[in-house]
Amino acid sequence: MKGNPLLALLALALLAAPPALAQAPGEERVGRPYLYGGLGGVDPERNPQLANPSGQLALALGLGYRQSRYLAWEAELAHHSQRVDTPTNLQGPFFFVNVSGRTELFTTGAAASARLIYPGGRFEPYVGGGLGLYRSTLRVPAEVFGISGSTFEKNDTELGLHVLAGADYHFGQRASVGLQYRKVQVDADFGPEIAGTVKAGAELLLAQFRFAF
Repeated sequence: MKGNPLLALLALALLAAPPALAQAPGEERVGRPYLYGGLGGVDPERNPQLANPSGQLALALGLGYRQSRYLAWEAELAHHSQRVDTPTNLQGPFFFVNVSGRTELFTTGAAASARLIYPGGRFEPYVGGGLGLYRSTLRVPAEVFGISGSTFEKNDTELGLHVLAGADYHFGQRASVGLQYRKVQVDADFGPEIAGTVKAGAELLLAQFRFAF
């Protein structure tokens, strides 16, 4: 008995497009926690008190949860660093300690973010933002009795905000790689020797990897 050509065409269409009928893009990632890490460069904010800034390194390590196709929550440890000219009016903690060389400014914190995702299959762009508690540290090189190699620090801890945008490429059900732009805004007060508030934030560009459980 000859088959019905309409039934044959319908069967061919069903075989050709099972993913579209079975799952919407990104649905297979919903409900899964994931680990992620990022590494990249730093463009620090400018401060009149800290001349000639040069960005060093940005790091992020965190845990996330994909609540829906469009929303993910993340908590992370984040770090970025820069070098600046040591302020001329900055003095050592004791009379026999003299400052010298370039000063390092580290900003390290615990942050939480929300990401709004466009689920487009393997390629997923997103935007987001959040807040964190950041500790900023000025590590100043010093000479003690004329001998170099020592440092002393000035610290401050403040709340900060960040916004982010990026895209991930998924190569399988669990893993993805991507790029993320992030702007961190956080202030620090290092005492009367460095007058006014220091902007310890930066613009970051991170290469990221995510792996779902």
